[in-house]
Amino acid sequence: MNFLAGEKVPLLLDALKQSEFKVLVPTENNREASCFSEWTGKETLLLREQTFYGPKKALLPQKEKLFEFKKDGKRTSAEHLFSYQKKIVFGIRPCDLNAVLVNDRVFLHFGINDSFYEHNRKHVLFIALQCTKAGENCFCTSLGTNKPKGFDLLLTPMENGFFVETGSAEGKKILKQFPSFFSETKKKKPNYRIVCKNSIPKKDWHALLEKQFNNPVWKRTAERCLSCGSCTQVCPTCFCFSVEDSFNDFSLRDSARYRELDSCFLLQFSRVAGGLIFREARDARLKQFVNHKYDYFPKNHGVIGCVGCGRCISACPVKISISEILNAVAGKRKVKKQ
Repeated sequence: MNFLAGEKVPLLLDALKQSEFKVLVPTENNREASCFSEWTGKETLLLREQTFYGPKKALLPQKEKLFEFKKDGKRTSAEHLFSYQKKIVFGIRPCDLNAVLVNDRVFLHFGINDSFYEHNRKHVLFIALQCTKAGENCFCTSLGTNKPKGFDLLLTPMENGFFVETGSAEGKKILKQFPSFFSETKKKKPNYRIVCKNSIPKKDWHALLEKQFNNPVWKRTAERCLSCGSCTQVCPTCFCFSVEDSFNDFSLRDSARYRELDSCFLLQFSRVAGGLIFREARDARLKQFVNHKYDYFPKNHGVIGCVGCGRCISACPVKISISEILNAVAGKRKVKKQ
């Protein structure tokens, strides 16, 4: 098997960047929030724990220009806008890999394929990093998402470096293209046992939540909710978006269409024609967030739409916990009052 020495990681990233790839790595942004940013060689890699923001935006940018409309006399033309630069997401965790597979079901396997997501997906490779311990709010072991799936290369930390496994033809191609960074090892792959503080019971959540739609836990929890949308901003499987057309200048000749990630916690998200908002109450929006992932998504796609990363718990300013809500609905424990 292959081994990547720890001191060679920055050199490998430099080599990947100098070839055909835009390389995204776990680091801190200028606001000291851990996230994935483009590698320039100056970043401090954060490889010991999960980032606050995941790498979802490599496939679903916060704001993405889809079309440009140009008018020439009486003729109007539309042009698709695709980015053809290949990307490598380095250091993606198993939960985020599983989140990519969840979003694939929406954009690639549910009716008509989304051409923009599909294009981004074809141009992204994943060099994953196996977790050695659980984060403060993780409950990935309850969902089995601590097991990496869909990687091109998988790095498992070991003494002085990483045990390297291939998961695709593209992963094998990287090993062949950059052989000087990898060496053979006779050591066995380390086996880390992940233990999460949080957990949820194994249930038929679709059936259970349908019966618990009017459970008082929703209103009781929503009394603390600020409807700020922080949870959906950090969630790796939240994909809701809005679409907007805007003119480029005052001439009103040329315009563009944008897709921007949105949040079901925001009041205007459920506004429809005529100005009606059909989820005015905060408990209705909280219920939608949880039920979408554990009831509606399994019903439509066959899998739970949550990967147990716990980021929504970490991001919530009033510490609402989705795992506590699920346990309360299942009758396992009560939601804490704050």
